Amino acid sequence: MSKFIEIKKAVSELVADSDAYWNQLYLAYGAFHSKYRDYLGLTNDYVISNNEKIAILQTGVYDEEEKNVVPHAPFALKKDGKKLCFDLVLNLCTTDSPDVVMKFLVKVKFSKQSADFIFEIGDLDEKIVCKETNGQVDFLPLFDGLQELLINNLKFNKE
Repeated sequence: MSKFIEIKKAVSELVADSDAYWNQLYLAYGAFHSKYRDYLGLTNDYVISNNEKIAILQTGVYDEEEKNVVPHAPFALKKDGKKLCFDLVLNLCTTDSPDVVMKFLVKVKFSKQSADFIFEIGDLDEKIVCKETNGQVDFLPLFDGLQELLINNLKFNKE
């Protein structure tokens, strides 16, 4: 085998490995939205903002002008090294009204190492590890971390 053929084979393996890696992240991102909706117990998907129905949970890329998340196909999301990046917004209302009173924006980056998906959430210092079993990601540690972050951010500071 010539040296150049050896190089071409190495390039082919690199491309195949890279494609397989990103496809695993894309599949995890694709499952995130519906599993998070289930975790939250959302039965009604909409709230009211400026007299329009909008989704309670939005995932994709945050648009600063529109102040909403625009859905994106997984392959169209931003990458940071070997991390896939996306934003999520929860449009929050009170128990008394479907009108949005605040938006909770979280920037998420995640990567994969062996059977672990490693999530970085906004300004949190710690990373959250979610295990993959039989091709399914157990998002529970991530969802619990998001719940704790949200509840802590919703406490009124009396000082």
